[in-house]
Amino acid sequence: MTVMRWQLPLVLGLAGLVGCVTDNSSDPSASYPGGKVSAPAKRKAPVVTKTPTLIVTPAAGSLGKISSVNVDARYVVVTCLPGGLPAVERRLAVYRDGLKVGEIKITGPQLDTNTAADIVAGECRIGDEVREH
Repeated sequence: MTVMRWQLPLVLGLAGLVGCVTDNSSDPSASYPGGKVSAPAKRKAPVVTKTPTLIVTPAAGSLGKISSVNVDARYVVVTCLPGGLPAVERRLAVYRDGLKVGEIKITGPQLDTNTAADIVAGECRIGDEVREH
């Protein structure tokens, strides 16, 4: 009987230890003793629809805008984009609201991003866009 006394606590201890080690992660209700919890629904991959291919044609790049006009002397001052200062003697078109309204010829002097130009044809106003023909 003396052997039984120490075997019983050993068997009960091992049974309790085995119960703690078993994996209950597959059963969601194991962590909630009060009720059954359903597993979260699996998400489906998003449906990708093919959009029609668009072709975008960029408009001719703007070189700058007219910042000053002297109608009597027929010259303008053009403020160009950085790095886009046109060469002297170059002829450029003047556009207003997308329509060509005049033509200028770069004469100089040039300072920073500003340059002077003669009005060759048409008319110019402050804010008109200057670009290639």
